[in-house]
Amino acid sequence: MCSVPDVEAFTFDLQKVFSLPSITPGEAFYCRQLSTYNLGIHSLSSDNAIMNIWHEGIASRGPDEIGSCVLLHCQKLAAAGVRKLSVYTDSCGGQNRNKKLALLWLYICQRYGFEEITHRFMVSGHSFLPNDADFGVIERGKPKSAEIFTMEQWCQQIEKCCKVHPYEVVRMTAENFVTTDKLIRNTNVRKYSMEGDKVKWLNIQCLQVRLQHPHTIFYKYTVNDDCEFSAINVSKNGTKFDIGSAVLTGHDGPRPLSKSKVCDLKKLMKFVPPVHHSFYEDIFSCPVDNAIDMYDDELLYESECEDYHDDVSKGRKNRKKC
Repeated sequence: MCSVPDVEAFTFDLQKVFSLPSITPGEAFYCRQLSTYNLGIHSLSSDNAIMNIWHEGIASRGPDEIGSCVLLHCQKLAAAGVRKLSVYTDSCGGQNRNKKLALLWLYICQRYGFEEITHRFMVSGHSFLPNDADFGVIERGKPKSAEIFTMEQWCQQIEKCCKVHPYEVVRMTAENFVTTDKLIRNTNVRKYSMEGDKVKWLNIQCLQVRLQHPHTIFYKYTVNDDCEFSAINVSKNGTKFDIGSAVLTGHDGPRPLSKSKVCDLKKLMKFVPPVHHSFYEDIFSCPVDNAIDMYDDELLYESECEDYHDDVSKGRKNRKKC
């Protein structure tokens, strides 16, 4: 009987948005549709892939949502006896390289007894993760003429698209998503390291948390193993917060859609077979947000990456010189 390895490595990435209903009539091109998200997790040891699926009526796709999917995966790994994690992602700040996910790594490490978790960020424009190949299989597996009306149909399509290593599909619900608000309130991710240097988050290439250092985030600007880590003390002055015992709360019910998006979805219902109407009726029954246009929110999110932040910072410097 072979023993379970205590070291695991995996990558994760978010696939491009898939819109529902996926239909051919031209009217759909001019209407806002329901965005469906897929966070793929690929194990480098077993070569198995897990697809976490949800739509925007359940949750958004910010760092809390990404972290919630990773948290579920790490819970399974901890139960299997894994003690060390090596994680690889791209450098997108809105998803992966941010303070929220760094604090969540610290929480996972202390909560589930991982000795060490190392998160490496690939250089923008020079990375190709196994998730990209997985997403390519998914996109090629969908017939061009096929119409998909519900999230469940999308999940079934993903489950059967790969014949050699079928993908495991996790249907995320609102109860699966948690927020890091409690961690943020009870910690202080300082702008300066313990060595006195300013922390440049956009340049970090490697993050690490350790079981023996419950209030420290280690980082460096390279993935070179020979370089030493710098450290950030996240303990809040005057408080003794046990980050591993924190109870992370979930979202307060479904995520409201904008009024304009709900109106457009109702226009498209004439193209959806009646058997699938219940999926949309459940979404329509939720409260509507009149203040936020989720379509604009989707466009803004596309710019939340390292290159965008670099361009913005350069633009500000140029304006100051003028």
